[in-house]
Amino acid sequence: MEKKNENKIERKGLTVEVDKTLFAQRKNHAEKMLEQQWCFGRICRDTKECFVEPVTDKTSETLMEMLKRRRGYSQVSASEYEHLKVNHKYNFVDPLTNAHTQNIERVWKSMKKKSKSKNGTRRSMLEGYMHELTWRKKNKDNEFEFILRDIVIFNDFLNE
Repeated sequence: MEKKNENKIERKGLTVEVDKTLFAQRKNHAEKMLEQQWCFGRICRDTKECFVEPVTDKTSETLMEMLKRRRGYSQVSASEYEHLKVNHKYNFVDPLTNAHTQNIERVWKSMKKKSKSKNGTRRSMLEGYMHELTWRKKNKDNEFEFILRDIVIFNDFLNE
């Protein structure tokens, strides 16, 4: 079940941070690496809405395809947004543009901390954990009320 506009950050003039991260770890601190999983994430600085999803690779082509699949971005032309970058080799905040990825980096830190507290993340469950994280972030003010609302919505969906 996918709700309408679920992965859409609406309104013009908002600043959205986009970044990638890699989920991988050594099994029992051994040399053998577990399967790697790249993820793209985006967070709106203004509304704090965030979305995270696993991807097959970290190329810019994959990122653009992911953004085009989202209704909110599919109609956006290159002239309607300003693409700012920050080179972490030199600065964490670009001194000229004030561009940074501190908010999405905080999302990655939170996800990885939660994953480590569960002794790692099964790759088959990673997307579910991402949905849980974004749901909790979106509904943090009253999780109990919102879980009840979503149960009713899901139940109605099943009974259609």
